[in-house]
Amino acid sequence: MKQKTAAQHKLGTAPGSVTYTGTKKEDSITISGWIYDDKSVEPINIDLKQLPVPQKGKKIWIQVEGLHDIALIKKFGEHFKIHNLFLEDICNIHRNTSMDFIDPFVGIHLRHLSLEDDVISGLPLSVLANDNIVISFTETQEHPDILTPIEERLLDATNPMRTKSTYYLQYTMLDLVVDHYLLIL
Repeated sequence: MKQKTAAQHKLGTAPGSVTYTGTKKEDSITISGWIYDDKSVEPINIDLKQLPVPQKGKKIWIQVEGLHDIALIKKFGEHFKIHNLFLEDICNIHRNTSMDFIDPFVGIHLRHLSLEDDVISGLPLSVLANDNIVISFTETQEHPDILTPIEERLLDATNPMRTKSTYYLQYTMLDLVVDHYLLIL
């Protein structure tokens, strides 16, 4: 008898059930981040025992690479008050593109396309934003450079990104993905 895939195990579960639908992995999840305001940007070390809390006047961008550790994803959900429906979408790597608002976050779930050796591949990318925090989730470290152009813009003191809201940072990630779609077409 053929074994069920993770996606097939997901069928019929209650809404908000956080289940990883990808291939089982042993890799560790990479978490990095930036804290910034109009005048400065600093990399921050993410300690899972004490996740960052926004400081007055500062914004935080946290990058999570790897979605297979459900316990860690749920810990993020508890700490940042991310609704389980968002967590479910984040861990479902086969999901369709969507945009949702579940207080306090606006969430965008899409696929970042890449073309290598005439093969198109799609990497899941979820970006949640509220007034102080942006959290981006990607499936693997296979394409660690997908958000590098945005990091470079954030580090550039002449770029107005720092003065704009966290929702603008979320929008720039969406714009980057769409730009890649156009390159591939």
